Amino acid sequence: VRLPAALSPWAVVTHHPRPLRVRVASVLGCLAGGLAFFAVLLDLRWAPTRTAIPLGYASNFFDLQAQALLSGRLDVPEGSLGIEGFVIGERTFMYFPPFPAIVRIPVFLITDEFSGRLTVASMGVAWLVFAVMTTRLLWLIGDLALGDQKPTRLEVATSGVFLALLTGGTVLTFNAALPWVYHEVYVWAIATVVGA
Repeated sequence: VRLPAALSPWAVVTHHPRPLRVRVASVLGCLAGGLAFFAVLLDLRWAPTRTAIPLGYASNFFDLQAQALLSGRLDVPEGSLGIEGFVIGERTFMYFPPFPAIVRIPVFLITDEFSGRLTVASMGVAWLVFAVMTTRLLWLIGDLALGDQKPTRLEVATSGVFLALLTGGTVLTFNAALPWVYHEVYVWAIATVVGA
């Protein structure tokens, strides 16, 4: 069975280059959406290490898990997760997936200075993954719908506006308002699903 070229596993690598107007519309759409997302994420100011609440509770869970993983453990310090931890015997475990903790490990290999303040950065990286995957998915669907036809100017402009709405006008931007473990997990989950 032969897959159409756009569905081929090699389509990302071998697919014909996009016309300039498609690339420009995609970049402008993502920039507009990113402006909205990052304005909310950074609290309308430059605050890349902010936490959801002043004490930092729930903004440090993945930092704790990353440090535990670096120490060869799965459990985190007792009482550090409050009601969000599973206590088994004398050890406390997280029920959140480990990927955001794994993303932090390179930082913790260099320094502990940002411990408890990496949620905004992690959510920003998740948004970048989402934006790239959303753009790729949009044009993959376009390839399937248009076949060998080039998209019209109206289709390209509409796609750019649609990308702006997807990347800056969805629940992702709402989640950016509170940089803590719950919303970080949602942003990574959405990016992962779109990417898959």
